[in-house]
This record gives sequence, structure tokens and C-alpha cells, in this order.
Amino acid sequence: MSLARLIGLVVAVMLAGPALPASAADPRVPIGLDPGGPAIALITDGVDYTDPEIAKRLARDGEGEAIAFDLIDGDITPYAPADRGQGTQVVKTLLAIHPKARIIFARAATDDPVSVAKAMIFASRTPAKVTAIALSDMPAETMAIIAQAANAAPSMIYALPPTFTGTKPANLFTAPQPYQPAPAGRLTGQPVVELAAKLSCLLENGISVSELKEKATPQTTCDPVTGQIGYISGQTRF
Repeated sequence: MSLARLIGLVVAVMLAGPALPASAADPRVPIGLDPGGPAIALITDGVDYTDPEIAKRLARDGEGEAIAFDLIDGDITPYAPADRGQGTQVVKTLLAIHPKARIIFARAATDDPVSVAKAMIFASRTPAKVTAIALSDMPAETMAIIAQAANAAPSMIYALPPTFTGTKPANLFTAPQPYQPAPAGRLTGQPVVELAAKLSCLLENGISVSELKEKATPQTTCDPVTGQIGYISGQTRF
């Protein structure tokens, strides 16, 4: 089956499928209201949404339900314990950079291209304008389907790891490689959410989607708190 045909089938299933329940095996999402602020979608290996720091920044619908999707378990609770995978720490990094953001979560598996494509399509149907795909060790098939799914959602901006080597549509951005080896303890998804925070900040402060390719260089800075856009020379901050 061609990738284009696969994407078409995924879209059809996402549009026609019934609403999914929460998983009885996962913790309940803490009660809350939408916190407001720019929405950023995060595709990762799961998150501990019971963490108070994360729970208060969950994007929610009008009934207070978290806007989230688990494409591995097939439910709306993309849970993973904080000590399993990198999702929890990655979102905390994102919130440290962009404290005003509200987060939309999708859980997918790096070695399951269909789950990643479904997660991207889900994100494109949410209030988010930027999606961070914080998955590591992506095989070539996953990278190929990411490019196809990005083409299917041209209004969404995607941030990917520096290791992404697939075709890059105009709405797909990769975090730059650091000038120096990553220090011990640095998460593979960290440069992705740093890039996503900058892209979101630029969009929030008057940079159009068509201008992003020119403006979103490694030397461009954007402070999500003040909205100040600047430029640096020399080493990238990513």
C-alpha cells in the first residue's frame, strides 16, 4: 500500500470513528478548566498528566475534558509514568520555556508509523497551530509517513528532532544540530520543544506562516513571556 493511500485511510478512520473512552487502566485526568493561552500539541511516548505542574496547563474542551489522544492504547488518556520514556520531562521543559502555553497530548510509538500519522492528524484538528514530534530513533518508514501527514495538514506547523532526514514540506521544521555534543541528561526531545516554543512565539507575535521559513532560523530568538523577537550570532541556543 502506498503512503498516500495509507494517509487517506487514516484520515477516513479519524473522521468517521466514534468518540473514544478513557482507559480504565490509566489514572483519571485531574478535574480542571482550560487555562487559556496558545495551544501547542505534543506527540511523545506518553505523559504523567496527573503531575500538578502539567495538569494545570492541559488544554481542555468546553466540558473540562483534556484534549488528548492515545494512539497506542486507543483511548483518550495518553498516560505514561514519569520514569518511563521522556514525555513528562519534555513537557516540563516546554512549560519552563513557554509558561503560557496550554498543551494538547498525543501518544504514539516511534516504530509504528500509523500511530504517528494518526497523532499528527488528530493534532491538526485541535486548536494547536504548532505540533512538536518528540520521538527518538525514528525509522525511515516513520519519517516518510511524517512528511506525507504534514502535507495532508498544511496549516499545521511541525517541529521535529535534528535527526529527521526525510522529505521536508514547507510546514515541517527540524531543530538544528547543537554545535557541541549534548550534555549528560539532556533529553532527545528537548531541542524539539525548544523549537516548538519559538515557532509558537513567532506566530503569536505577528510572524505569518509564510514568513516562518525566513524568520525561524537558529539565530532567531523569541521570548514567549515578553513577545520580544531578536537575533543572535554565533552558537545556536538549541
